Order: sequence, then C-alpha cells, then structure tokens
Amino acid sequence: MLTPKIRFEGCEFAHDMGRIFAENLADLLAKLDDGEGNYPKGFMHTSTVPHEGTCYYDQVWARDAGRGAQELARYGFAKEARCAVDYFLKNKNFGDHWGRIIDRQFPEDFELDGNTHILNAIAETWRASGKDAALGVRYIDETRDVFDWMARCMDECPVGDLIPCISELAGNPCIGDVVYAIYPNYGSYVAMRNFAGMAKECGRAEDAERLTVLASRLMASILEKLHSNGHPAFTRVPGGVWLNGLKVNGEAYENAFFGAHFDIHHWTRQAPYIQEFDCISALPENAAADEIHLRSYEYLRHEMAKGYYFRRYGFVSSTCWGGSGGRHDDTMCGYAQNYFTQAALALDDVNTYGKCLEGIARLAYDGDVIEPATFEMNPFVMHECFEYDNYEKALDHTFGRVEVPELGIMDNPGDEGNLVQSSETLKSLAMVTGISMEDGILTVKPRLPWKWDSMELIDYPVVDSDGTVHRIHLEYRHERWARRCAVKLISDDCGRIERMRVRFGPFAKVVSTRCDLSAYQREEAMGATFFWAEGGIEMSIEL
Repeated sequence: MLTPKIRFEGCEFAHDMGRIFAENLADLLAKLDDGEGNYPKGFMHTSTVPHEGTCYYDQVWARDAGRGAQELARYGFAKEARCAVDYFLKNKNFGDHWGRIIDRQFPEDFELDGNTHILNAIAETWRASGKDAALGVRYIDETRDVFDWMARCMDECPVGDLIPCISELAGNPCIGDVVYAIYPNYGSYVAMRNFAGMAKECGRAEDAERLTVLASRLMASILEKLHSNGHPAFTRVPGGVWLNGLKVNGEAYENAFFGAHFDIHHWTRQAPYIQEFDCISALPENAAADEIHLRSYEYLRHEMAKGYYFRRYGFVSSTCWGGSGGRHDDTMCGYAQNYFTQAALALDDVNTYGKCLEGIARLAYDGDVIEPATFEMNPFVMHECFEYDNYEKALDHTFGRVEVPELGIMDNPGDEGNLVQSSETLKSLAMVTGISMEDGILTVKPRLPWKWDSMELIDYPVVDSDGTVHRIHLEYRHERWARRCAVKLISDDCGRIERMRVRFGPFAKVVSTRCDLSAYQREEAMGATFFWAEGGIEMSIEL
C-alpha cells in the first residue's frame, strides 16, 4: 500500500506538521473496519479505540464518516473509501437520507451537513477511482432519493428554497428548532454541483440537468436569504456578511444552545466557501457570492483577532470569543481551528493562515502533558476539544474545562482521534500543498507560511481530468535567504507529466528586485505577492 508522505521544514511548527500528517492519516485508516470482527465492513469508527470517558467508537456519525471517507479518497485510498461508501449507501437510516448517527435510529433529525459530507465523499471517491463510468452511474442511481429529499425540503421551506438543519454546524444540536443554516445549505449546493458534473461525465445528461437546475435554485435562495442586510433590528451581523441561518419565521438565528446559550453571530460556520475545496470540478463563477465570502472572512478575522489566545498561540474559537470559553462547541479542533484555518488558506491570507497552522501544530502535539486528565493515545493525533487556559498552564489542554454548572458547562470530552476533527486537519494540509491537475498539466500552488521554507511530497496522489491517478514525488523550496524559489518534480509513476504550472511565493507585498520578472504572471493576495510560471518539470525564480 502506497501511503503519501508530506514533509515541511523551516521552523518548529513546520517540522511538526509532517509528523502530525503521518500520524493522523494512519489513525484515519485505522478507523475503517474490515468487517472481520463485531462491525460490518466499511463501518467508520468515530473514535479510534474504546476508552473511558466520552467515546464514540461504536458509532458512525454521518458528518465525521463523510469527511473521513472524503480524505481517504483524496489521499489515494480509493479502495478503502469505496468500502465506506458502500456502507453509507446500504444504511440510509431515514430511508431516503442519513440521520445524525448512521448505525442507529434516533428521532427524525435534519443534520443536513452529515448528508452533504457523505455525498461529497461519494463524489471524491468516484474521482479517486479513475472516474469509472459504471461506478459513477451506480452512485448517481443510489443517491437520487437523497437529492429528491433535499428538493422536497426546498419546496416546503417557508422562507425560501432552503433546506432545514438541526446540527452543531447550525448551532441547534440539542433543541428541536429547525434552522435554515448557511454552512449545510452551501454544502448541499456543492454536493449538487459535484453530482451534476459526475452525471455529465458518465453520460447521464438528464440527471446532470436536473441537479444543475436544483443547485442554481438553491444558490439563488442562499444569495437572497442568508446574508445580512445590515439592519440592526434583523441581525447583529454587519452588511454584506453571511448569516448563520434563519428560523422558520424568517428571523436570524444567532443564539445557539448546547447545554447553555451562546452567541453565534460571528462564528466559523459563516465561512461556508471552505466547502468549495470539496468540489471535484470548478464551480461557476459567482461574483456576488465571492464578495460576501470576502466580507464574511474579514468580519470573522477582525473578531477572532480580539482573542488573546489567538494572538498569542493561534488558537481559534468557534464563536470568535463570543461563547463561554470552555463550552464544548466553542473549542473544537475541527469546526473551530480547522474551519478558520481553511477560510484563511482559501483566500491566501498568509499572515493569518500562518498563525492558524501554528495553532494546529500546538493543539495536535500533547506529548509534554505529564499528568493527563483524559485518555491519551498518541501525542500527534488531533482530539475533539481543547481548553485555552490549560495550554498556558502546561496542563492537559486536550480535555477542556471541568464542569461549571453556573455557566452551563459540562466536562469537555477529549476523545483523542475524534474522526471529523482529525480529518479536517488532513483537509487543511491538502489545501497547504495546493496540488491539482488538468489536461496533463500539474498545478503546484502551495500555501506556505512566511517561515516555512520547503515542502516535499512523496507518493502523493493527484487525479488528472481524464481520471488518470498519478503518484508524484515533488520538492518545493523557498530559499528566502537566497531570494530564490524552486520546484522540481522528481518522479511520476505514470511517467506522463511533462509540464507544470507553479505559483511561487509568498513574497513581500512590495517586491524589491533588480531582476526581470516580466516572464511571470503577478498575483496580489492579502499582504503578499505570488508569481505564476508554466514550464517543464523543474523551474525556479530569483528576485
């Protein structure tokens, strides 16, 4: 079995990130059951092993398993991802869609994000499997009822053509109030586009058209209903920013409940565009949405920067410090730390994504906790929750805050290796590598922080537009001391990559140089400059 490896160099956090990638990927693979024991084949354990305290080993959470299967496929484990997908398709525990926990029945819920994560995992699995037409047709046929359920929900929505949700990602996991939330609705749009593209490539024109129309209808309602109008009587969010969501009466839903109430008018779910990285092909250009994405990110960044722990350590709060500090849903390693990291990476905000990646490295590594307060498995594997104060005191930050009844705070679970939190970390690192391919040309668009000097990828999978799966060995170096940046494709197991498109950088916003850079295409980002070049399998730029 070929396992991809990533190595970063340049500073302590860069070096640690290669270890974190390796250990979290191995942990992800361990969660997929082979069916030889007490669990069916393809069962994805939400916790790595049974342990004391909060543990989800015997459960398949839809959101967690969907993200986990997608990252398996993204990193070249297509066979394993197909096993998980087969399990999903055989276990729609609400008939035409999935509930919050797939392997058991709960009262009907609308955890829409679990469904979108699974659907996007299925699309990525098809892509990673060489875009096999027969496989794609089967996946389209076996998910048609899920999209029909979404369409029916849109028809019944009282506030537009939106889909309801009761979920941590909507802010209402513990109460029966339905919310039409931005994050899962945007994820539904991505899933519809993914399956429309898959249907088109598999010769299912009617399915492609149906899903394209449904996606366009949903996006039109998202743009009309789920961003603020800046009116203080309606929302506390400034103008032109994504709302968290709407109640059934059309009011903004901005006060979450998870054992206690806390504000969510500025939280990480209002950066829904991070799900665009889950697309298997390019989305249509949408200038209106792009403007809202940017304003929403800048709003979140401004609020996040108010936090001492973000400024000092790069730690992220789901609610931009508007929650109750140690609350379960305020301090998640996936929905908080990785979501905001991905938001900064997607917009090339070099200063901020460098700070966020530093935070991931700090949170993942807990090998210096001498007296752990909760189960400890691996010093490099991500956990579910953390506690800001504990980190500074050199205590077990992977546990969280002990119970504080007057604040409505229960004991935070640690659950080291929690599936969605560790899998979101793997997605963040895929965004850092910035590797993609189309029509035989390999695109290298790394997003390295200022102090990260190199990236080496070994046996790294990349899928061409025709479905060919390559395994590459590539080195990218930014020798800032020499004012030189270079990339080299060392090997390609298919032997067919002859050209690359490379984005060199990041460089300073004002590039002081005596070199002729006219041959390069200049790109301005947030506080940084990049230069694009196209050529053979070895290129460099000097300033």
